[in-house]
Amino acid sequence: MLMSDIKIKGVVYLQLRDRFGNLIDEVYVENAIMQKGLSLVTDTLLNKTEFINQIAVGSSNAFVHSAQEHLFNELSKKDIASNNIIRYNYEKDCLEFITTFYAEDFSGDIYEAGLFKDNIMFSRIVFNKLSKSFEQSLTIIWQLVFIA
Repeated sequence: MLMSDIKIKGVVYLQLRDRFGNLIDEVYVENAIMQKGLSLVTDTLLNKTEFINQIAVGSSNAFVHSAQEHLFNELSKKDIASNNIIRYNYEKDCLEFITTFYAEDFSGDIYEAGLFKDNIMFSRIVFNKLSKSFEQSLTIIWQLVFIA
């Protein structure tokens, strides 16, 4: 099978929680993969280099374009490190990137989120306004499904 035959479908869940961990709001979005994101997958598979390592949120609701390289108005970016998760979900047959933006990370209205490798945007989503205060956390579960 050729790399050009593989399609990537993305699904993102954003979960806003209060300081006690209670779910306040949840957003579900299917996402677009950027042109550089598809190249990144090829490079990663061929060269066995590090994959996705950052998730960011921003406040722009501008249209998603496949040639886009960054969020329009980034509010916060988190490295996917030991307190965040990269795993394969066998039940849903997808790769998951999970991170949490804690109360102190940012406050404001968000409309966009992006998945990155070293500041190169792999994927971007736009959604209806989600308002996060300094008393709330936001968990993002970003799933990538490879479809032949």
